[in-house]
Amino acid sequence: MSIGVGLETVPNLPSVLIGSILHSVDGSYWYCCGSWKINDMTEVVPCILSYIPDQGRYPIMPGQKTIDVNGIRYVKVFGQHLFHCRETYYRDIEGITECERLGKVSFLKTKYIDEVKDPHAFVSVYINCIPRDGEAIRDLCQLLEINIEDIGITGSSLLFGQPVRRHELDFGIYGRDKSRKAFQIIEAGRKSGLFLSSSDYHHLPFFYKGVQFDPQFGESRYC
Repeated sequence: MSIGVGLETVPNLPSVLIGSILHSVDGSYWYCCGSWKINDMTEVVPCILSYIPDQGRYPIMPGQKTIDVNGIRYVKVFGQHLFHCRETYYRDIEGITECERLGKVSFLKTKYIDEVKDPHAFVSVYINCIPRDGEAIRDLCQLLEINIEDIGITGSSLLFGQPVRRHELDFGIYGRDKSRKAFQIIEAGRKSGLFLSSSDYHHLPFFYKGVQFDPQFGESRYC
């Protein structure tokens, strides 16, 4: 298996980033994993199925989240065991993805994508609606030596387009060098006590100024 890394624009769609939210024609929502491809695939985007319309088709697993949007109930697939994903959900999305998968990563065909939600564009919306988080975000950017333009806000808030304060704030830092340096500063901040780790199971999330940040690191549209 060969992996090709590139930042080319998806045909007929805005460029995608790690953390972009994709909406497919069957109503499902996906978390974008970037713009890389494997083997000889073309016109696909690597992504992880996040929410799928229920319509009474699926058993609800213990602790699994559901959400109603415009009268439609969605079940949250992201976070479910891989075996359960394969046996329950993946069969229903086979027609819009390539047959090859890498664990939970599927390759969604671009012709079945009808919307791309941009984590960059959502930052100003979010910080204006939730000033407390906005102050923490601006101060964090200063500490990490990055600009507001270098980050994006993703996760459930971006998915549904509603800035709502949740238990954690999913945000992306874009650019290879900026991501590398920001990661180093975060690690140093953990050791000094400036940033407090917020999970015993996942390394990346941390608390800063009362906000639980869950960072992602990825290439920008340029590097």
